[in-house]
Amino acid sequence: MQQKNQIKKKAFLFYPFYLLLTVLVILMTFTGCSSTSSAKKTVPVKPAWLENRPVNNQYYFGIGSAIKKGSIERYRNEARDKALSEMAGQINTIISSNAVLYKVEDRFGVREMLQNRIKAESNEFLEGYEFMDQWEDETRFYTIYRLSKPLFEKNKELRKKVAADGAYLKYQQAVNHLHGNNFILAFTLFAQTLENIKDYLQEGVVITTQQGFQIDLGGSSLDYLDEILNNLRISPSKTSIIITGEEPNEKLFFTVSDNKNNPVPDIPVKLNYSGGYLTTDNGKSDRNGVVDCPLFKAPAHNSRETISASIDVQALARTASFDLDIRRMIEKWNSATCKVQLEFVR
Repeated sequence: MQQKNQIKKKAFLFYPFYLLLTVLVILMTFTGCSSTSSAKKTVPVKPAWLENRPVNNQYYFGIGSAIKKGSIERYRNEARDKALSEMAGQINTIISSNAVLYKVEDRFGVREMLQNRIKAESNEFLEGYEFMDQWEDETRFYTIYRLSKPLFEKNKELRKKVAADGAYLKYQQAVNHLHGNNFILAFTLFAQTLENIKDYLQEGVVITTQQGFQIDLGGSSLDYLDEILNNLRISPSKTSIIITGEEPNEKLFFTVSDNKNNPVPDIPVKLNYSGGYLTTDNGKSDRNGVVDCPLFKAPAHNSRETISASIDVQALARTASFDLDIRRMIEKWNSATCKVQLEFVR
C-alpha cells in the first residue's frame, strides 16, 4: 500500500512537467502551422506587367531580366540593358516596316547594307526613357522601362535634322568638286554624306534648298558615286606585247582618264598578272593619269598570259570613308578594267 502511495506521489510530482510538455507540443504545432501559413502569404506575387505586357499607343515598353549572379549593380544593369534593347528592337521593326525603299537599293547594295548592319540599340537613340518598376524572386531580377513615342519622334527628328544639315554641306562641296573634275575629293565627300545620314537611309532624307528644289541626299549621293566610277576609264599603252626574252623590252603602262579622255590623277589601280607575281600589285595614277606596270618574269611553261588593270574600288572606299558599312557597300561595285595580252617567244 505504501508503495502505491509513493508511485502516486511521484506521478503527482511529474504531472506539471507532463502538462507543460503537452502545452509546448501544442504551441509548437500551432506555431509551425502559423509559420507555414505566413510563409505562403509572403511569397512574392508577380506584377501585372510580367503576366501581361502593357499596351499603350503613347509608349514603347521594354522588359528585361537577369540571373541574380554577381553584384546587385551588375545584374540590375544587365536587366536594364535588355529592356532598352527590346525597346530599340520594336522601334527598328517599325522603321523597317515603314521604310522608303530606294529605286537604287538593289543596284547599289543599300538593302543588304541595311539588313546586315548592327541595329542601333544604344541609349543615345532612346533618350528620355523612364524606369517604371522592378520585381525579383529568388533567382531572377526583372525590370520594365518605357519611352514616350511622341518624345522619341521629336528627339529623332532633331537628330535627323542635325545629320541632314551636316550631310548637305558635304553634299554641296562634293558637287562643286565634281564640277571641277576633282574626282577623288568628290567621291570622298559623297561617301561622307552617306555616313552622316546612314541611320536614316531607310526612311529617306530629303532636304529643300533655298531655291525650292528637293534633294534626296541618300539617293542622289549614291547616283553621283556611281556616275564617278562609270566615268573613269583605264586603258593600256598596248593591248598586246610579244616578249622574246625573260622580260618585256618595252615599257608597259596604263592611263586613267574620264569619259572625255582627260587624264585623272590620284586614282588607285589594282594590277594582276596571270603568269605569276608582280613586284607590286597596286599603283596610283600620277598627274598625267599614268600608272607604270611593274616588272614581271616570263612564266615557266605557258607562252600566253595576261596582265589586267582595274580601278581599285576597295582602295577608293577605304580612302573615302571610315564607316565599315559604307565601305563594304561601295567595295562591291564594279569598275573599269582592261587587259593586255602577252605572248612569250622562246
